Amino acid sequence: MSGPADPDRRDPDRPFVSGNSFHGPAFVQAGAHGRQEIHLTAAPRPPVEWPVRVGTVPALASAFQPRDGIRRLMDEAWRADPHGVRTQVLVGGAGCGKTQLAAAYAHSALLDAQAELVVWANAATVDHVIAQYAEAADRVQAPGRPGERIEDDARAFLDWLATTPRRWLVVLDDVSDPAGMGPWWPPASSGTGRTLATARRREALLSGGARGIVEVGEYTRPEALGYLTERLGGAGRPDLADGTAEELCGELGRLPLAVSYAAAYLINEDVTCAEYLARLLDRRSRLDELLPADADAEGYGRRAATTALLLSLDAAQRAAPAGLALPALQLAAHLDPAGHPAELWRTPAVAHYLTGQPPAPVDGVPTAGAPPAGAAPDASAGRAALRVLHRYALVNCAPQDGPRAVRIHALTARSARENLPAADPDTLVLAAADALVALWPTGEPSAVEQAPTVAVLQANAEVLSDRSGERLWAPPAHGLLMKTGESLLHRGRYDRAAAHWQRLAADAERLRGPVDPHTLGARAFLADSLDYGGRNDEAVRLREQIVEDCVRLLGPDDLHTLGARVRLGLLYWRHHRLDDAYGVEWDLVRDCERLFGPDDLRTLQARQNLASTMWALGSGPEAVQTMREVLAAYERELGPTDTTTVNCSVALAGMDVAGGRARRALPALERAVDLYTERLGAAHPRTLTVRDRLADAYANAGRKRKYLSLMEAIAEDTARAFGPDHPNTLVARHNLGLAHRKAGRAAKAVALLEAVVADFELYLGYHHPSTYTARANLARAYAEAGRTTEAAMEEMRIQALYRLRDQMRAERMRAEEEGE
Repeated sequence: MSGPADPDRRDPDRPFVSGNSFHGPAFVQAGAHGRQEIHLTAAPRPPVEWPVRVGTVPALASAFQPRDGIRRLMDEAWRADPHGVRTQVLVGGAGCGKTQLAAAYAHSALLDAQAELVVWANAATVDHVIAQYAEAADRVQAPGRPGERIEDDARAFLDWLATTPRRWLVVLDDVSDPAGMGPWWPPASSGTGRTLATARRREALLSGGARGIVEVGEYTRPEALGYLTERLGGAGRPDLADGTAEELCGELGRLPLAVSYAAAYLINEDVTCAEYLARLLDRRSRLDELLPADADAEGYGRRAATTALLLSLDAAQRAAPAGLALPALQLAAHLDPAGHPAELWRTPAVAHYLTGQPPAPVDGVPTAGAPPAGAAPDASAGRAALRVLHRYALVNCAPQDGPRAVRIHALTARSARENLPAADPDTLVLAAADALVALWPTGEPSAVEQAPTVAVLQANAEVLSDRSGERLWAPPAHGLLMKTGESLLHRGRYDRAAAHWQRLAADAERLRGPVDPHTLGARAFLADSLDYGGRNDEAVRLREQIVEDCVRLLGPDDLHTLGARVRLGLLYWRHHRLDDAYGVEWDLVRDCERLFGPDDLRTLQARQNLASTMWALGSGPEAVQTMREVLAAYERELGPTDTTTVNCSVALAGMDVAGGRARRALPALERAVDLYTERLGAAHPRTLTVRDRLADAYANAGRKRKYLSLMEAIAEDTARAFGPDHPNTLVARHNLGLAHRKAGRAAKAVALLEAVVADFELYLGYHHPSTYTARANLARAYAEAGRTTEAAMEEMRIQALYRLRDQMRAERMRAEEEGE
């Protein structure tokens, strides 16, 4: 007894029914007149009625967005070479609207008579495609069908497509087996047809055979907002789209699937965009609650959006190298969705993390286990894992995007963190942190050529720190915590640096105690950030508090206490609190001599600082004598070319310049510039400082041409090294304007200082001390240029800003006192 017939295979020995025709043998009918033989032949088919649609084209979503930008690029590419690329593959992650975009083309082709045949085939399996082709062959009455097998009819349809003069469109939705599709792509040489395909996987096979790849990403801002407002308006609830609708779309990453589910949730639950946004940002909320399956108003398959986002993970986990997709996705989910460098996946830290994973089962069968203890990690593992994630559209890797080459959609990352918790989160977090530190540039951290990379690494470090809780504080605290804040400070992002160090200091004190080195270091960097950001009073109070805490908890002679006292004295000196600086530095000299001896480097440094303060207080001869003694000791202990020795010689030369002996100071300053330039480069901050001192010496020595030339070179080198908006660049431009004013070039000075004041206000704020200084010099330049009205107005503006500053200080101090 034969079994049931296979619906996808035909028995050549059995009749085959197709449409209203019958193919079978003759049979004999007996009648009154004896034996009568009747022959049945195929009934004639009526002619095909065009247009023909084969398969079910999905309906367009409510408030469908036409994606005009993508469609314009597709149409331009298709029209550019009528005999070239006839097939376009829409590639992108789950939920980005590939199927809807293809459906829009299919509906347009039918409604606008752009095509006489539209075939929509579910391409999740090759068998589905073959079956749809066979049906299409019958519908268009393609020659050569029916064949003995369904594949024969499918090939007959492809042959018909290659030769027909009729216009056609074939859509292959969700191509999941590019290799199996090899012989089943519609012909590329036909001049009358067009093929669209959608795929989540990024495979080289998809771009062969004259096929073009079209990346489909998230909605644009107008598209996301347009969909949300139109959807709510169509449901009679436009009131739910309050002023936070655009912000909500941004938090959803403008992913079409997510925006659709969110809109349905708003309607179902009767909540506004603001209420939903608050729930979305609440870390206690889960995505599967906010994007549930019952919000599938557009027919995405009654699947929770969070499941759809990770739909290709199982297949990726099976792909070679098997078992790495899951841990790789978990790592990517802890980094900045906006992107991280592809080089991260080539670091030893990531390789060790991936290859050190316990065996990952695939269909219940364990893959190869972890390498033996002491084995070097496979350096290619990270790159291979990244390629798998990219191929299956779980991340997007675009090397042309530089430091942000690898991106993951924020909702995909969140879904992975919520639904795929790491087996060993400590190992994952430390691997990511180690990899980021390994990528950090080793040169001057504020160099302009490194700025894009450093900015991306900082963003990723902040995201990782936020998502890892206290794991980066596990003893020993990870260096990434400090490196992030230091880079912000060096790059002149003082407000962000202050916020980072304030948070870090609070965490360090809570987890490690008030006098732990990490706590003291974070508080010291916080003081620097406040000071450079113009919040000088706060910086001084914090430095004073640090000294008090160190004396109370560690004692006056502890090294941490001594270091805190040194930094407090320098801060007093910077802000012209010279009596306070003198008191701190005098005590430091006495204590260092008692603890370390007169020739110890710490004692010599304390004496050098004291000499500078003595000079500022008017004790010139005594200060010069002390500085010379310190310089001789440095030369004896360290040698004449040591950086510490050279710094001291520069300080002594500065005293000569200020004392009217500029020509005597020039040789020492020129030697210092040459040495620093050779060792650190012309644009290193230390070199620039010494070059500025040399320029000042040229000015005081009457060599104005060399003075202006050097100031112009300093401004150019600083801008080239740090970028146009770095505080160092602004200061260099200000000093150049001041140089032109001193040289009697008032008009040139006014032009430079006007631009500098505007940039100081933009980048540092109205109330930054540097802004006040630049305004004062601009007022003087106006007066010297004969623009007295503008000079008077600038003076009035300065006085108004001073009054406002004092008022703000009083209010802040009152608030602090009330807080205490």
